[in-house]
Amino acid sequence: MTSRKSVGYWVNESNAKSELRKVIKKLGRLPRFHEMNRECPGLGNALSRYHDGLEGIAPKLGYEINRKRGSYWEQFDNVISEVRKVMKKHRLKEIPSKRFLAKIGENTLAVSIVGYHGGFRRLRKTFGEKKIRAASGAWKDRNYAIAQAREMMKKHGFETLPQKDVALKLGYGDLVKAIYNHHNGYQAFRELLGEKNPYVKRGTWSSLDNCVQTVIDVMKANNLREVPNGNYLGKLGYNGLASAIGQKHGGAETFTAEVKRRLGMRSEDEELSSLLEKYAGGNSNE
Repeated sequence: MTSRKSVGYWVNESNAKSELRKVIKKLGRLPRFHEMNRECPGLGNALSRYHDGLEGIAPKLGYEINRKRGSYWEQFDNVISEVRKVMKKHRLKEIPSKRFLAKIGENTLAVSIVGYHGGFRRLRKTFGEKKIRAASGAWKDRNYAIAQAREMMKKHGFETLPQKDVALKLGYGDLVKAIYNHHNGYQAFRELLGEKNPYVKRGTWSSLDNCVQTVIDVMKANNLREVPNGNYLGKLGYNGLASAIGQKHGGAETFTAEVKRRLGMRSEDEELSSLLEKYAGGNSNE
C-alpha cells in the first residue's frame, strides 16, 4: 500500500492522475471511493477536495463516467432496485444497514434512503421485511435466536456458528447483537447450539504442539483421511487456528507435513519418491 502523501503533492493534478492510473491498473477498472483510499491512502479525499472528484479527473484520463444523478435517487423504485442488487450480490437475507452500505462503497445509496425516502425503517416496511428489533422482545427469546442462527448456518454452509465479523459481513447484525445483549455472548450461545466451543485462551495457537494436536483431533472427530485446509477449519469455527498456521507455523504446506509426520503418514515428497521408485523399478524390468 502506498504511503500517505502531503497536501502539496495532491494539489498537483499530474500527481493525482499518476496515482489514479496506478489504482486503475491494479483493479482493471475505475475504483470506488473506498477502493481509492484503500489502495492509495488519501487519493479519494484528494480528488474530492482538489479535482472535482473522480468525475472531474477520470475524463482527463480517457474514461467516461456514467454516474446516476440526484433525480435518479429521488425515485423510490430506483432505490429499491439498487438495494435488491446489493442484497443479491452479497447474499444478504435482510436489508443492509447504513454502516454496511458505507463499508462496501454504497454511500450514495445509504444517503438517499435517509435523505429522500424516510430512512431504513420505512424501506424495510416497503420490502415487507419483518425486521424485529431487540426492543420488541423477539431476540430475547432463546428459541427464536437459535432458530435464526441455524437458518443462517444452513443458508451459508457453516457447520458451526461463524465468528462475529463473518456474521456481520453477511448482514446478521441483529443476531450478533442479540447474542451479546441477551444470550451471554458467543461462548454461551455456542453451548445453546450444542457446539463444543473451539475458542481458547489467548496465546494457545502460538504453540505448534497445540495446533497440531487440535488438527489431529478434528481429523479424528470428522473421520478425515487428509489434513484439513484453512477453509475447512474456518467453517468448523477454528479461524484463529487457521490464521496461526499461516502466520506462526510456516504456512499450510509446512504445517501439513508436520501433522503427517506425527501421524506417521507419508509427506508429499515421500509419496512422490515412492512413485518414482516404483516407476523406475518397473522400467528396469522391461
